[in-house]
Order: sequence, then structure tokens, then C-alpha cells
Amino acid sequence: MKRLQACLEIAERGEVRERSRQICLRIAALLRQLGDDEGAAGYLQRQESWGNGSPSPNDEARRSHVLGLIAMSKGDLDGARRSLSISVEMATVAGDRSLLLRCHADLAEIDWRHGDESARQVVIERLKAVLSSQGADVSLRNERAALMYELGAALIVSGASSDSTDILLTGLQTADSDYWKMRISNAMASAHHYLGDIDGELQWLDEAWAHAERSRSDFFKARILSNRGGMLYYLGRFAEAADQNRLSAAWARRVGNTFEFIAGCVGVGICSIHLANYEHACAAASEIAASARVLKDPHYTAKALEIEGLAYYFLGLHDAAQRCVRDGLASLRNRGHIEVRPRLDWLMARILRSKGEVDESRALLLEAERRLLKTRDMEDLWGVQIELNLIEAGLGNPEAAIVGINKILRESEQKKFLVVAVPAALAIAEILDDQRIDREDLGNTIAVGLERAERSGMRELAWRLSYRMGALAWKAGEDREGQARCTHAIRILREIASTLTDDHRKAYLAAAHVASALQQMGAP
Repeated sequence: MKRLQACLEIAERGEVRERSRQICLRIAALLRQLGDDEGAAGYLQRQESWGNGSPSPNDEARRSHVLGLIAMSKGDLDGARRSLSISVEMATVAGDRSLLLRCHADLAEIDWRHGDESARQVVIERLKAVLSSQGADVSLRNERAALMYELGAALIVSGASSDSTDILLTGLQTADSDYWKMRISNAMASAHHYLGDIDGELQWLDEAWAHAERSRSDFFKARILSNRGGMLYYLGRFAEAADQNRLSAAWARRVGNTFEFIAGCVGVGICSIHLANYEHACAAASEIAASARVLKDPHYTAKALEIEGLAYYFLGLHDAAQRCVRDGLASLRNRGHIEVRPRLDWLMARILRSKGEVDESRALLLEAERRLLKTRDMEDLWGVQIELNLIEAGLGNPEAAIVGINKILRESEQKKFLVVAVPAALAIAEILDDQRIDREDLGNTIAVGLERAERSGMRELAWRLSYRMGALAWKAGEDREGQARCTHAIRILREIASTLTDDHRKAYLAAAHVASALQQMGAP
């Protein structure tokens, strides 16, 4: 870098414009790879190199391409499209096929990542057409790998993760550079995440990090960190997952990448919900919403509202939670996003069931299940199916519901999805208690669920499991066991309440399920 800067100084002093512009391009590319977008932009806007004379089509194409990438990382999508479109025009004039294909790939990423469902389908078909028109030109291996990455990523976001893996593997075999191997490995991790393959996801994340180190792609490490946080989340290691996501957000803030900053905050917010840190969740939702407003991104607006709605739901503020869901769904109108919409429907269904509106709740859950059976997002699919089984139990079919939930519990255990297994154990305990069913064979299942909840820090589920175990013990005539379990549940409840603001604490303790449990446990 120092040698290049010295060369630039000599070229600018000698007014060798063409050479100084080429050196600026090399320095900017290196700085961006190191995560310094501001520094890179500075070299592409230096008056001494770019202010006088007319850059060649090739230099202008390369300059506009990097400026487009910088604008993308800042969330300036309109600016990114303008710069990339100029780059396409100049690359065509210059006859630079390599840069032309890279620009097409970058424009495709804007559309699949931030467009609606129809825009993603257009991108998928366009990328397939571009790839089929390109021969196996060995000089364009990385460019073809970039197009395969974009196609695979677009398929993942569209819910076709199983279709993406072959394309991504071909791209990995095609790529020469560690940079594209890093991007493709990270996309493979995402595909395995949605396919429920935790071991495969971890393997590909490790692979992506190794390529990031070799290519010195510091700017991309925030995304790998947030994806690693997502993997830890599914394993039920919520505190560690939250730390990874905080680190990701901090890294993204340092390099000025708004999208990755939001992704890190989303991870912090969801982990905070599971840890019953509802104030932290609300704070994360505010960060996400503020950044989403700057980006004008409806997906992340909806994600912020989902996290805020979940916090309000668990605090017992169901009307406020319902408003969040409605606003979130309104922001997604006609977009058909594969992740957020079913989660919002699922949350709305839980709210409606708590209000006794069972038919409406069931209809929403069935629609969410239909979508999730296509996308195969297993956490959400199993969560929706557990909720459907709880409704089934309330309608007079508790034994069938227990069988269905127990099946989900065992399958989630096989895939190491602790985030599903613990709620499944709680659902079984609730059915046994509410329906006054004696099933000694399920006692260990519930006890294991409590142990897992406590080990992972899932305080909300831990107190509910302990309370249900106490209620079941009392019904079985085991008064000492029942008292011990309920005393434990009260302690965890008070621990959660102590972290809340005064208004939230009052709302939480007055929530129907909390107040009822406290009354039955004889808490003062």
C-alpha cells in the first residue's frame, strides 16, 4: 500500500493522469477489501487524478463499479444502480467482458436481495440466461462463479435452498479467487441452514472464514459472524449467539455497512427474546427500524416490528403486539418475503389464540404452514405446527396433539434444534396440565426440556416449564415436589421482572398467564 501511495504521489506530481487514475483504482480496490469504504471512495474522487481530463472508458467503468459497490454497502441502492449502470455502459464501450459480467452480477444482487418476489424470479431467469450464453471461457472463471453465486443466493431467498446447492457447488469449483470461494461458501452455509443441516452449516461457515482470512476480506467478516450467530441460535446457545451478532454489528458499523449492521441487530433482538431480555429486544428493534427507514427497506422494517411485537407479546401487551404485526404485514404488502411474513402470521395467531379467537388463529397458522412447507424453514414450520397442535388439543384431541408435538420434538433433537425442542416440551406440559392427563412416560421429556431451557438461558420457558411441572406434581399428590418446582418458577419470574422498566414490569406481572400462574402458586 505504501509503495502504491508513493507511486501515486509521483504520478500526480508529474501530472501523468492516466497512470495516477490506474493507481487510484488499485488502492481503492485494496482499501475496500480491507473494509475501508470511505478511504476507497476518497481515492476514486481525488481531484488531482479524476478532476482534469477524460478518463478512458475502461478506467471510468472500473471506477464506477467500485463506487457502486460502496454505495451498496451503505444502503444507497439508487446510487448503486446509477454507478453500476454507468459501469455497464463504459465496460461495453471498452469491450471489457469480465467487468460487464461482474456488473450484471452486482445489479442482480440488488434485485434479489431488495426486490419483491416477482423481481427475484426475473433475476433468476436472467441469470440462467446469461450463464447459458457464456461458454466455459477459462479467462472468466471468477466472473462465471459470481453469476452462479448470485443465482444460488436468489434461489435461497426464494425458498429453493435444495435447488441452490448444486449451482453453488459448481460455482465453487469454477472460482479461482478466495474472494468468490468465500462468498459461495457463505451462501452454502445459508442453504444448509434452511435445510436444517447444522453440521453442514458450521462446516461451510468455517470454510468461508478461512477464505476471508486468505483474501483479507475484512468487510465480509460481519456477515460470516452474523451467520455464525444464527447457527449458535439454533443450537440454543443464545448468549453466545447474541455476542456473535453484537460483534457482527460492531464490525459492520466500523466498515460502514448498514445492511450487515442491521443483520447483527436482528440477531441480537431475536436472541434477547429467547433470553427474556425484553428491554434489550426493544432497543435492538429501534436500531433496526431507524436503519431500515434510512434504507427504505420494507423487509427490515417488518423484521423490526416482528421483534418489537414479540417483546410486547411476552410482556403481555397483546394490543401493542397486534399493532406491530399489522404494521409489519402492511410493509410487506405484495412482496411475498419467505421469512418475515410467516413469522408475523405465526405471532398474530398466538395473539389471537390468547384472546380466544381460535378459528382465526388456526386459519393464519394453516396459511403460514402452507408457505413454510415450500421454504422448509424448519424452526418456523415446527413452531407453527406446535401451535396448531395446541389448538387441536383445546378442541378435544389432546392425545393426537401430544403425538404430533412429540414427533416434532424428536425430529428437532436429531437436528440439534434446541430452539424447537424446548417449546415442544413446554407444549406437552401445558396439554397434560390443562387437560388433566396423567402420562408418567412423558415426565422425563418435560424434565429434560426444563434442564435445556435453564442451560440455554431461556428464562421465560424455564419458569413456565417449572410451574407446569409443579402443577402436575400437585395433581399427582406430590406436594413437596410441587412446592419446590413452583418456588423455582417464582424465583425466575421475579428475576425477569427485575430487569424491566416500571411500566413493563406492571404489564408483565398483570399478564393473564403470569397472574394466573402466580395465583395458583400462591405467590405474594
